[in-house]
Amino acid sequence: MIEKVAVLGDSILRGVVWDEAAGRYIHLKENCAQQVQQALGIQIDNFARYGMTSEKGLKTERQKIFPGCGYDAAVICFGGNDVDHDWPEVAAHPRAENPPKVSPGDFEHNLSAMIADLRAKGVEPILMTLPPIDSSRYFRFFSRNIPHPDQILTWLGSVQTIYEFHNFYSSAIKRLASRCGCRIIDIRTPFLQGDYSDLLCLDGIHPNRAGHTLMSHIFINYAHACGI
Repeated sequence: MIEKVAVLGDSILRGVVWDEAAGRYIHLKENCAQQVQQALGIQIDNFARYGMTSEKGLKTERQKIFPGCGYDAAVICFGGNDVDHDWPEVAAHPRAENPPKVSPGDFEHNLSAMIADLRAKGVEPILMTLPPIDSSRYFRFFSRNIPHPDQILTWLGSVQTIYEFHNFYSSAIKRLASRCGCRIIDIRTPFLQGDYSDLLCLDGIHPNRAGHTLMSHIFINYAHACGI
């Protein structure tokens, strides 16, 4: 029986959303983690943070979760920041290689290390796929203050390439879960079953209030199906 869960991830599981009226990011109080905690009556300690990559997440896991901590499971969701690029640098040097913040190989290594660490501590790891992004909306958002954003398109070739990069990291999570025999909660597929742009903030990457409600339903249904 799972009664105490740790959350390791980035701003998505932290409940960060873009407030259009305020023109800044805020924390959604009724985010998916809070909704799941209330619905299932379990304790959720949320270690997810804005801007966190799998590298930072691995350090957090090793600092915050240790043998005897009492966690039955840990939900892991990284990738959105790992796959991201230094877009001003891309605009300045569109003919350069411009690697992501964390390479695909390092990303899988970091998640594999987290899985092994957690299992060694008696904590069950549960991976999570990434919600899809609206690459056109995201491009408009992050490039709005970058001089010569067309230079970024010179490097990308197409705005759709951003979506493909992101999807590649989400697919890597599924492959890793299969290889490691790890539980996985597929958030991505339910988002893609409708017009998922309605579930995202203006920035095209963070789920909005409706997106968090959908995620909470997915988590709750998964828990019920697994007898949690």
